[in-house]
This record gives sequence, C-alpha cells and structure tokens, in this order.
Amino acid sequence: MTEKRYEQCILATCCIPWAGDLRFEEAIFRRHVKRILEEGTDHVYIFGTAGEGHAVSDELFEEITRVFVDEMVSGGGVPMVGVINTSLATILKRIELAGSLGVRDFQISVPAWGACSFREAHRFFEVVCTRFPELRFLHYNTVRGGRVLTADEYAEIAEAFPNFSGTKNTQDSLGTVAALVHTTPQLRHFFTEQPFAAACLLGLDAGFLISIAGTNWARAREFYRAGVTGDRDRVASDTFELERVRNLVLALRSDRRMSDGAYDKMYQRLLDEEFPLRLLPPYEFFTDEEFQTLKRRIQSTSPGWVE
Repeated sequence: MTEKRYEQCILATCCIPWAGDLRFEEAIFRRHVKRILEEGTDHVYIFGTAGEGHAVSDELFEEITRVFVDEMVSGGGVPMVGVINTSLATILKRIELAGSLGVRDFQISVPAWGACSFREAHRFFEVVCTRFPELRFLHYNTVRGGRVLTADEYAEIAEAFPNFSGTKNTQDSLGTVAALVHTTPQLRHFFTEQPFAAACLLGLDAGFLISIAGTNWARAREFYRAGVTGDRDRVASDTFELERVRNLVLALRSDRRMSDGAYDKMYQRLLDEEFPLRLLPPYEFFTDEEFQTLKRRIQSTSPGWVE
C-alpha cells in the first residue's frame, strides 16, 4: 500500500469574524479556534474561500495569521494557512511570512485572473514547491480557480514534487472521487460530506473536509469514524440527514449561489450566536432574519445537527 504524504483526519476551516466597522474580532476568533480544537479536530486552516483568503489585505493576513498560530500552538493543533492571490509574488511572500511563524502546512490555489493552462499550473507548483521544500502543500481544487485539475494532471505534479501532499475537493462525482484516489495514491484527498461518504462507501481512503457537519461536532466525529471504519449504515443515514440540512441552507437564497463564507458563517453561528455573519465587501452575506429562519427549520426537521 502506498504511503500517504498527509495523514487521514478531519480538516476544518476557521471563519474570520468582522465587527460592524470591519475590524477583526480577535476574541471571538480565538474562541472559535479553541472550540474546534477542543471539540472537533486538531487539523485546522484559515484563509480558504470560506475564510475569505481571497479578500484580506497583507496587513490583515499577517495580523490574523499571528493570532491563529498562537492559538493553534497553545492548543496543540496543526495549523494550516491558505494562500489565495492573483500574484505569485504575493503568494510566495505570504508563505514565507507564515513559515517564519512556524507553519508547515499550506493550502494553495493557482492564480486565477484567467484560467491557467496545465503548463502554467505545473509551473506554479514548481515555483512554490521547490522554493519551500521543507513545507507541505495541499491544492484547493475549485472551479473558482478557473479550471479544475484532473487526476492525471495531479499524478504528473505529485511525481515531480514530493512535498505536494494532497488536495481539497468539493466535487461530488463518484467517478472523479475514485479517479483521484486511485490515480494518485500518495496524495491525501479531502472531500466534503457527500463525496467523503461516497469514497467511504467505495472503500477508498479519504480525508474529511468538514462543512455542514460542523454544526454538531460530536455527530461529525461519529460520522467520520463511521466512514473510516466502514459503518455503511451510519454513513448512509448521516449523509441523508446532512443533505437535507444542506438543502435548507441553499433554499434561503435559491436564486443564486453565494460565497462559501456566507454559508460557513451560518454554520458557525449555530454554535456561537455571537459570531457575526458579515463578509468583507463586496460580498453578500445572510441576514440575522435568514439565520433565525434556518435555525428553526433545522430544529424542526433535523434537530440532531443543532447542538
């Protein structure tokens, strides 16, 4: 069996709380990180799409990363920092900064002002991975990047760069999930609830990128264990319930898909009612009234997923 370059685990995002004047709410953020470490998982990242990594300035990136690393280290966690930017120079600068603070795991996205060709994407990984051989890199494989890398493309990149360690995927095609795991067995592929369940039901070794299930960490850990141990009945029943919750969330703004952070902050708000829903401009977010509507609907139809 091929050894994976990244451990199997639950991988969780930390949303960034903003005050009414868009100041970083440090106290709420620290509480957020502590809760995940205590109740959920020790593998936590900031600045994915839900963490608004695409929207923060260099100053906010440094301020929040310093606080995040401090809280993660004191809590015994494994910090991961996401880096999203259209400038490769800025990406390298941010990796260097976080690395100087002790971060060893990074989540990177190919610059997306325009869709990169595979040669351009390969060059991106070459520059990043060879510049920092002591660090581990996961790729955020999202359509927001302009193109989605295939299993065969990942195989070529993984062969070339030994510190390229895995991917974060939101695709839910059974064929895609199976192809990724089979074609690049050395990489750790992280999937959200539905594709993670599919991977487990197929007997594939996958990581769990938690999203909706984060509304109840105790249930989420049970769901993850069921997947890892092959408890198919539990995986199937939990997946059915989580899909019902997901549909309740999507129904709030059925006319359009919002930024990932808008949804994840609703999930966080279900755990901590002081957590603000706002996103950095210009992105839309849910209102307090929409949150209360969602909470009532989940309590009515799927109470097991509200702590």
